[in-house]
Amino acid sequence: MAGFGPGTLMVSVPAMFDVHFFRTVVLLFQNSDDGTAGVIVNRPTGSKISELGGEFANQTCGIDQPVYSGGPVEGPLLAIHESLVWGEVGIMPGVFLSSNKNNLVELARQDKHRCRFIANYSGWGKGQLQDEIDAGGWLHLMGTPELIFADDETIWRNICERLGTDVMLGPKFRTDSNHSPELN
Repeated sequence: MAGFGPGTLMVSVPAMFDVHFFRTVVLLFQNSDDGTAGVIVNRPTGSKISELGGEFANQTCGIDQPVYSGGPVEGPLLAIHESLVWGEVGIMPGVFLSSNKNNLVELARQDKHRCRFIANYSGWGKGQLQDEIDAGGWLHLMGTPELIFADDETIWRNICERLGTDVMLGPKFRTDSNHSPELN
């Protein structure tokens, strides 16, 4: 899947009805010969970081925000954030990934940098995501911090609108006069 590196936003098409990815925006953080991994950035769980207990118990949370569901693959608590100090992996200029518990606690305490705490992740085996893209299931664009940390209730629609009206209809649902019936 050449060309889809860390920082790429995968946007599910309106016609995708997979319960795991319906109207989601996935930020890719890894792409290798073995597969691709990312986190959904617009699916809050309803739990807040202060409710997680463990290292977060009795902590003053400067940004007591929702914990997001990053996808259907079980994994550690992660944070996507803008702090170089607590960043472990650079995803793109100004956006970092962290999973170290000490860094996560420090990120929860601060209120200077935008941050999303994310449980679990999304993963695809070798060639799987490219097959889904080729089948018309995903749109993509390079992310920006503004897009990644946008309001989770409107980010999907705003990105689809940014990509254009035909995109909102989905590649197999175009209604223009050049539409080929075999795409139905």
